[in-house]
Amino acid sequence: MLINSRVVDNIKLLLYKESPELIEKLDFESNSVFLEPLLYAYFNSKKHIPFSIESLIEIIQGYFIQKEYLKMEKSYNKNSIAYLPKIGYFNTEKELIEPILEINGLEVVKELHPLMHRYLFEYYKGHITNANPKYDSIWRDHILTLQKALKVLKDYTPNYFREFQQVNKKVFIHNNPKILNFTSVCLQTNVDF
Repeated sequence: MLINSRVVDNIKLLLYKESPELIEKLDFESNSVFLEPLLYAYFNSKKHIPFSIESLIEIIQGYFIQKEYLKMEKSYNKNSIAYLPKIGYFNTEKELIEPILEINGLEVVKELHPLMHRYLFEYYKGHITNANPKYDSIWRDHILTLQKALKVLKDYTPNYFREFQQVNKKVFIHNNPKILNFTSVCLQTNVDF
């Protein structure tokens, strides 16, 4: 299996060090929570702009064994939308406005969480040319194309498709062609187009 168990173990350890009581709320045997790209972003943010423990709780509450009252104060992005993994997208009135959308096990990220913004930047000839670019999510315009592309991969390259599914959990489709696309090591299992 392509999933690196050492990476999962490291995330488990980091999560335990950050908040031992959170570990008790999770299915420790399931790797899905520990492969959440926002966990990678959270722990990697400590090198730059640390986010609060409240952000961590909001990121993983969709993975809690026992559901709790939803917290989303730290998860609102530039569009005033809160993205809570495994739960959905909420407006400032805390109303669910968009459910999670998965296609063949790949989640289509409709709005970015604040932790993810710093990983989208314009890049040209080996240099970052704009660390804070403008972009909009255009998933609605490209959902059928994504479905067709995944079907082609699945039908004609099933082995590659299985590997793709194991290492990519989410996709974000945006409208800025200058942004360096695909994944960042700081956002393991997330791919951008």
